[in-house]
Order: sequence, then C-alpha cells, then structure tokens
Amino acid sequence: TIEPFKSSTSYPALLCTEFWPGDTENGYNSAFESHFVGWIQFQWLSANDVELPGFQYKIEQAGTVWTPDVATCQWPASGSPAIPPDGTAIGLFDRGEQMFVSADPADGYDWRAQLATYTGTQSDLFEVYDAGGGGVHLLASHGQYSGTTGETDSVTADRLTPGAGETFEWIELPNGDIALRAHDGGGHLLATAGKGRYSGLTLPNADDSQIASYAVVDGTQPSGPPSPPPPPPTPDPGPFYGTPQLIPGLIDAADFDHGGEGVAYHDTDAENLGGAYRPAEGVDIEASLEGGADVGWIESNEWMEYTVEVTAAGEFTVDVRVASGAGGGDFHLEFGGIDETGTVTAPDTGGWQSWADVSTVVSLDPGVQVLRFVSDSGGFNLMHFDFSQGGGPPPPPSGGDIYVESIVMSTSQAQGNRTRGVAVVKIVDETGSPVAGATVSGDWTGLAVSSTSAVTGTDGRATHNSKLVRNANGTFVFTVTGVSASGFTYNPSLNLETSDSITVP
Repeated sequence: TIEPFKSSTSYPALLCTEFWPGDTENGYNSAFESHFVGWIQFQWLSANDVELPGFQYKIEQAGTVWTPDVATCQWPASGSPAIPPDGTAIGLFDRGEQMFVSADPADGYDWRAQLATYTGTQSDLFEVYDAGGGGVHLLASHGQYSGTTGETDSVTADRLTPGAGETFEWIELPNGDIALRAHDGGGHLLATAGKGRYSGLTLPNADDSQIASYAVVDGTQPSGPPSPPPPPPTPDPGPFYGTPQLIPGLIDAADFDHGGEGVAYHDTDAENLGGAYRPAEGVDIEASLEGGADVGWIESNEWMEYTVEVTAAGEFTVDVRVASGAGGGDFHLEFGGIDETGTVTAPDTGGWQSWADVSTVVSLDPGVQVLRFVSDSGGFNLMHFDFSQGGGPPPPPSGGDIYVESIVMSTSQAQGNRTRGVAVVKIVDETGSPVAGATVSGDWTGLAVSSTSAVTGTDGRATHNSKLVRNANGTFVFTVTGVSASGFTYNPSLNLETSDSITVP
C-alpha cells in the first residue's frame, strides 16, 4: 500500500481512512509516517452527538495526539501551545521513566532519562528556540542542538546548527505536560526505550502520549520530581446529573447513576459494546435512530439504578420505550428494592430500532428513592421511562374501524456507506385518534426487498426499517399489508395512504 504513495511526484502524500483503533494500536499509522505519508482517520458518526464521547474515548485510550488546527481547541492538545520565549532554560522530566533527561557528552550526547533530580549542571538544561510552525529547537547546555534522523536513531545533542532534523513539534497536552514529535522521526513522539539494544535511550518511535510525555520545569532552579498531573475527575456515586431525576418526568435509560459495576448497574461484560455516550461504563449504549442514546445488548439479570424524587404520592403511568428484533423480553421496575410492576413484556417490534411504548402503572410514596430497572430475560433495547401523573388500567378499546392515516418516508445512514429506508406509519380509529399497540405489517420493495412488522406507540406511529443497502442509488418502496389491534377492525378501504416511496439520488 505504501509503494503507490512513494511513487507520487508530489509530497507529502495523504492517506484518508475510516477510523479503527487498531490502526494506531498495531502501528499502521506509524508505518505510513515513517515513509512521510500523512494520515487522516474518519470515524463513522450518524449525526448523533452521543457517538462523540466514544470517538474521544478511543483516541484517548490509544494515546493518539495532534495539535488541532483551531486555536481555541484544548483536545487532544492545545491548538495554541505556549512555546517558551527564545532562550528559555528548561528541564524535561520523563513521565514514563520518572527521571529527568540529560544529554551528557560522556554518554555520547545521547538523551537519557537518568537523573532523579534536576540540577541544571549535569547536561540536563536545554534552551528552547521557536522553529516556527509549532516546532522548537532544543539547545543543550554544552552549546549543541538535539536532533535525530529516524525512528531507530536515538536523540543526541551533538548538532552544531539547527535544521529539519533538529526540529521537534511542541505538543501541549490538556494536563499541562508536553509531548515532542520528531520532524525526522517518521512523525513519532519521543520516549525512552524500555528494553532491547536501545534500552534507556530516547527514541522517536512512540505513538502513545500516555507514555511519551514530559513535564517542563524551570531550568534556572534545581528541582525534584514534579507532582503527577491530576487524574481526570471521577463523579461520586449518585445521580447522573448530580441531583435526583424527577417523577413525573422522562428518564433516559442511559442516564443511570454514577458508581459503576455492582453499584449503579450490573452488566454481564465490562465493555460498552455500543461505545456511545458513556464509553467508559460497562452498560452497552448506542446511538438511536430516534436521536439520543438507547441501552442495547440487554441480557437476563442485568440492572440499572436511577436516583429519583417523587414530587407527590400517587399512581403513575409509566410508558417504557422499547424495541426488539428477536422476539422481545421481560423486565420489571423496583422502587426501594420492592417490585412495583411485576413482569412487563417488551414485544417484538420488528427491529432493534423500531420503537414502541409499553405501559404499566406504579403506586409511589413521595421523596427521594432509587428506581431499579431489572431485565428478567433480555432480548430488547431500552430508550426511556416516561412517568405521568395518574394510573389505573388504560380504558378498553372503543372498537370500530382503524386505518392508515399517513406514511412518512425517510432514509438513515449506517457505517460503510450503507443506507436503509425508514417508513413511519400512523394508525388511527374512526374518530381520528391514534391507536396504540397496533401491529403493522408491510413489504419493502425496490432497493430493499423484505417484510417487516412494527407496533404502534402511544402516538399511533410504528417505525419500519428496511434492510441496509450499500451504495444505494434508487428507490425504497414500502406498502402496508396488514394491521391488527385488539378490539378493532382494520378497514383498508379507509386508508388515506397504503404505499409510499423515497428515492436516493
């Protein structure tokens, strides 16, 4: 792959890829950079902000870092790094080795992280000079510049004049430390080799800023090791927003309490399989086609807790938004450790992003308490809990005819340049009121051929998703083939619309 880029008559070449953490973890980016091929990675984001924390988390876990083009940016580094004025004396404390760097002529001028304290007199003083473009030259105390010629060439302070090989990008990390990227080191960061023939030497062969970082100390004063950078803040166990969520009101499933596994939730695996919204948690969260986030990959006996405040005692109707493409499943809701709902069934809605509401009633005391959602069987996705004042069983269906009032068509995108058709069908009764709990069947033709089924929510709408089509160019067509609801009769002659389509250019 590299060879065609090397054959270009116009350097530098630029490679654009879809983001995958393994590109960084397995050194693929490094391979290109070592041949002076730049790279840009793209992660597929479906215009849903809840996916952005997952992208940030992957970058931070890999330690990938760059200086942003926007001057006001602070992540993954400062867009306006504060390069010291020319001639400023500094010492460099290697965070990975917990030692100060020196370039002793007795060691062949090689950079080594080997001093427990900074003295300014043991070849550990460097003067900084702005090289332009975010780069610096580092002049050692014996009057020669530091430089390197490649990722297997240790950094040495034996250069009489500064040039490209003596230029290092000064990257200011969010915690106040810096990373140094070698211009002639294949674009890599400087770090101390821990083993092998280069053990103890500083080499431009690192790509993880978590180990390739330095604290900068005042070069005019002796110094002990600087304090470690503060760890990222961790919320204390308790409500997601810091205060209890209110009932009545809507509680998003992904807004479970802080506290982690065994405290705020129980998940059968430690990884957020969806990678969205709260990527460091073990609960599996993904971006929803309805916007926001939903909890997916729900297994039996998993649970999540939410600190809530019930504003007044009474009965509440709870509309729980669920989706399932595999037969549905069961759950229950506990308050203060007491099962207040009994078994509630999440139906098969015809797809993992075909959403419908299931309703139940709870009787609650006032005050702050803990709501626990418990999955009894898994097999469904969860969006939110919508509590409204008042309860009791819903009124029986009025009977009579029902029909299709409208079909609204759209498309949605998925990873890999794939597109699906989306048909939202609204079912109403003879009075024009929306009908909840109706099963709507339909056929997809055109770009995607399949049959789907979905259940209407309280708004009378059922969402149908077609199969994904790669590089779609044509028309998605959806046709309602059947509607059924307990207590009603489907009368297709009343349909205001039976089929609709949308064309992808």
